[in-house]
Amino acid sequence: MKLTKYLLVACSALLLASCGNDDDWNTDGNVTVQFASTTMKAKENSDLFYVPLEVTGKTNGPIRVTVDVAQASENPAVADEHYMVTSKTVVIPNDSSNVRLEIAAVNDMDINDDRQFTITITHVEGAKVGQNASIEVTITDDDSLFYEAIQGTWTFADYNYFDEKDEDFKVKITGEDEGTEGYENVLYLSGLGGASNLVAEMNYIYDEENQKIYLEVPYGQVLGQLNFTGLGVCDVVLFGLSGGYLVQNGSSLMEASTDMKSITFDPADGWILYVMQNGQGMGGFDAYESMSMSR
Repeated sequence: MKLTKYLLVACSALLLASCGNDDDWNTDGNVTVQFASTTMKAKENSDLFYVPLEVTGKTNGPIRVTVDVAQASENPAVADEHYMVTSKTVVIPNDSSNVRLEIAAVNDMDINDDRQFTITITHVEGAKVGQNASIEVTITDDDSLFYEAIQGTWTFADYNYFDEKDEDFKVKITGEDEGTEGYENVLYLSGLGGASNLVAEMNYIYDEENQKIYLEVPYGQVLGQLNFTGLGVCDVVLFGLSGGYLVQNGSSLMEASTDMKSITFDPADGWILYVMQNGQGMGGFDAYESMSMSR
């Protein structure tokens, strides 16, 4: 079918949160705070990962926890080079049994050994420190295996068919956990249309003989749902786009470079995010031609 420009305005909800300072820390002397475990692992390409703290005992006020980080003696992870701590001080609200430290891993794209660092609770207001005062974090390297290395944040560049201009935006590739059926078989691309909840499933194909990496994106898959003004909640479906025509069947095949810096599309391929409600097409939401991905 020939496409016409059909503008749909997506509604998004703003979640407002308020916070305040409260110096009335917990005074119950039986409350302890500690790490939930003494060791944990996080992937280098995970962007953000979280280190859980847990509280034992009944509180009557919030708790403030301050931590510090240190390199391990072997294969050390260096702060602000291999990872970044969002904040070394966290406040645990009253009646909350757990909270998480937020850590940003740095994906260096180099093959290296796993790296370790230690987080230690150095000061607590409103509680005692429990037995697990420290945790050793291992940042596992992802670059020796292409399936792992391709995961992470990418820049998606295209010519927008509807807006009639070049653009680029951030997308993210994620995968399945090691040991699951989808590991080294399935990947997920999120962030199309500027919506993190729109996710395309991709087949991961590794041609070992020729050292080629391919990503196949089937057409006709539902990426997710969005709430559109005047329509309500609708499915967003990925179709192909060729010469201004909708391609409902088949797939798009891309090739990733082995240095994990670029993903090349067939120049003839285009994508359209098509809005459907109760099986009826409502028009195009976003459309891309001349696509590429890089980082």
